This record gives sequence, structure tokens and C-alpha cells, in this order.
Amino acid sequence: MIATTNYDQFRRRVLTHEHLDDVSLFFEPGFFDEIPLYSRYKQIEPFIGNTAAPERVLLGLALDYLKDVTGRAKPRNKFLAAITVLDDKDFDQIVPNVFVCNGQVRQRLHNLCLHDPVTPFGKRMTRVLKLLDPKHEFQLLEDTSTVPGHVRAFIGYRSASGKVTCIGRLSSESAG
Repeated sequence: MIATTNYDQFRRRVLTHEHLDDVSLFFEPGFFDEIPLYSRYKQIEPFIGNTAAPERVLLGLALDYLKDVTGRAKPRNKFLAAITVLDDKDFDQIVPNVFVCNGQVRQRLHNLCLHDPVTPFGKRMTRVLKLLDPKHEFQLLEDTSTVPGHVRAFIGYRSASGKVTCIGRLSSESAG
């Protein structure tokens, strides 16, 4: 785990409140959704406090959750789990989301155009990820076309494991 000490508290205080502590719903055949890990800033205040690096803390907790989800994965179909973060200038903090597609990954995500980061937001999130991921388990790609005018970072596993699909398989670079 990346932020082990805080992750247990985060799981109890935030994920339970958001009904994300029971990850079994992600493994229902056909499950496909993108869900924020928290809904109120007051939920994350105890974790970010006065830190100079709130993005690092929040992304670290999100990556721990992703590891938790995929560590319990026993999907019968191709399964993609990732963390997404939208570059939303209206909010003070990033809001990591868990993005899960259980089955028909290619068909459901065929319009998603992921590529290496080119925007300032994508490059900033890449720098934060590098600090959190010394083993290079994860890859960050960005989507700049699904929601016009908004950048969304996708962080997923660099390598596939069993039926868990790696994020790079969805990149426009790998498709072409």
C-alpha cells in the first residue's frame, strides 16, 4: 500500500460512508461506472490537513483503493479498474474516481481516446504519480476529447494480470 497508515482510516471514515467499502458490486457481470471516492471536502480534511501536497495524499489513497479493489478481483470477464481525475478548476482539491468496467471493455470504451499526457494537468498528475509509484506499476494516460474542454487523467496498471486489463491497451497509441 502507498499510504497504509491513513488508508485504513480513509476506508473506515470515507469509503464506508460512500458505500465503496464493499467492492463486490464491481464484480457483478456488466458493471460499468465511474464513482467519486468522496463527496464532501470535510471528509478528506483529516487526511490532507495543512499538507503542502494534498494531491499526493489524495492520489496515494486512491491508488491504495485501486490496489484493494484489484487485489480482490476474481472477474469472469475482462475487467478494467482505474482511477480517474478530472481537471476541474472550480474545485480546490482533486476528486479521484474509481472507474470500473467489468466485461466488454473494448466495446464499451471504443470511443475513449487515451494518450500520453500533453496538458499541464496531465503532466502534473504524472509527476505526482512518479512520487507515489517507485515500482512503476501504474501508467497515466489522459483523455482530452470525451468531455470537450476538460482533461481527465486515467491511472491504471501498466501490465495486465489475469483478466485485469492494463490501461495501455486502451490508448490510441496502442490501437494504431
